[in-house]
This record gives sequence, structure tokens and C-alpha cells, in this order.
Amino acid sequence: MRKTSEETKSTKDVRRDLAQALLDHIDNGTAPWQKQWDPSVGDDTPINAVTGKKYRGINNFWLMLNQPGSDPRWCTFKQAQANDWKIRKGSHGTTVEKWLVVEKSKEIDVDGQIATLEEKQLVVRFYNVFHASQIEGIPELIRPTAEISLEPDPRVSEIFTKMGVSLSLGGNRAYYSPDSDVIQMPPLEAFSTASDYDTVLLHEIGHATGHKSRLNRDLHNTFGTPAYAQEELRAEISAAMNARVLGIAFDPSRVDDAERSGIENFAAYLKSWLSALPEQDRKPELMSAITSAQKISDYVLSFTYSAKT
Repeated sequence: MRKTSEETKSTKDVRRDLAQALLDHIDNGTAPWQKQWDPSVGDDTPINAVTGKKYRGINNFWLMLNQPGSDPRWCTFKQAQANDWKIRKGSHGTTVEKWLVVEKSKEIDVDGQIATLEEKQLVVRFYNVFHASQIEGIPELIRPTAEISLEPDPRVSEIFTKMGVSLSLGGNRAYYSPDSDVIQMPPLEAFSTASDYDTVLLHEIGHATGHKSRLNRDLHNTFGTPAYAQEELRAEISAAMNARVLGIAFDPSRVDDAERSGIENFAAYLKSWLSALPEQDRKPELMSAITSAQKISDYVLSFTYSAKT
């Protein structure tokens, strides 16, 4: 039987392609987490058009980079066919990966007796998905009316309160202190909008997940080291993820402004750090940061039950 394109791909190929695309976007300042997001157009996080489930991790970023317009819906050819939708002629799918736990049996010799050993293996499958704009007959996207608040989002306060992190207001800098487990924030009036305040607070909450009582990452890293840059990348990406889920306008430049301390621009710093890495290290570092950011996002969102899903 002839193998399909999905079967002949490998995890290494898909992740290499994604990493290169993200590095190119970082160079241009247009990576998904570097672009300001306007919640008035609705949550644009990629979802499956049939199940309504959000794509996660690597798939999330890959589809965001390939997503034309703000419609977040994607599905496979079979899903479209099952719903009497038609993929437009000439359309090319976008590859996503799905990890599955498969149970397998094998026979082993135990003291001369043949025994059957059941074991579980993690395997990956690849599928091509098509965007809503490539599908004829798909229903029109209906979005709920966006709620733009002039007050900080109470769900963000709910998160750090339930996490057990203390908040201190004052000064002109934002940072997280792992020794005292305190987030330091400028006062609300120092921000142009409530969303700017929420953006920075989500970033610092991302750092706070690394406390030894939570996800236990080493946060005592010196500026300029790979470990410091990796932590900043994790916090920046996870904050963007959480802002989208919560429906909060996200402007990463506000994090640069609030965290500035002899560092002109964190986005430029992260770009220069990635560029300075040996070629063979850039892509694995970026993929590792995305995987960690997804774990941080999952952890943070577990403390709020009113996220817009």
C-alpha cells in the first residue's frame, strides 16, 4: 500500500519547519506572541471546526502562522466530507501532529515460560487540516460580542490569588521575586489601559509558576545567560496564550516597557539571543520554550473557571 504524505512525514520534519518559520517571524517581529492582539475580533486561537477543541502546543503555533484572517476554524478532509463540506479545488492542507498512547503486546520468556507483556507506547500521527476559507459549505462563523472593560480583568487577580502569590504595587518596574514569592507591579494609573496592566501581570504570573512550590524551575538566572533568555521566552509566550483564552487585548511591548531596567527591549534581546545561538541549538531551544509555555498556560488557567473557551 502506498504511503500517504502524512505517513512519510516525521516529527523532526514538522518541528523543524515550524521552528524555522517562527525564527523568520521573530526576525520580522511578527511571531504570534509578538503581535498585538485585538479582542474585538474574537479569540483567533485555532480550533477544530467540528469538535470545537483548541489546537495546542506546536499545532497551535503552526496553524496561527498559516491562518488567513481571523477565522480560527480548521478540519481534516474526512471531517469536512462527513459534514457535506467541500474542500476547494487546488487547496493545500497544513500538517498537524497528534500523539496517541497505543497498547501493544509482546511475548517474553520468563524462566522458560512464555508470558505476554502488555506495554504502552507513545506514537505520533500526522494529519492535513484545511482552513475554513478553503472549505465550501462551512457555516458562517458566529462570534459572541466582545466585552471591552476599562477595569483590570478580575480573572487575572483570581489567578495569582489562588496561586498564593503576593502582589505589591508601586515604583515603575514589573518583576517577580522568587525569594519572596512576590510580583511587583507599577500602579494601575501608570498604564494606558487596563489591558496593558493585565498583559504585564500575566507575564509576571508566568514567571511565578516557576516557584519551587509550583512548577519548580530555576529562576535565579543571570541576565544574558541562555537560562535567563529561555525563561523570558516561556513567560512571554505563555502570557500571549493566556490572553487569547481569556479574551484580553495583548500588547507585548507593554511588557518591555514595564520590565525595562537597563534593557531597552526584551523582544530585541530575545531575538539577539536566539541569533547568537549555534545554528543547531536555535530550533530545539524554541521548541522547548513553546512546550514549557503550554505547560505554564495550562497551570495558570487551571486557577480560573471563567475562561472563554
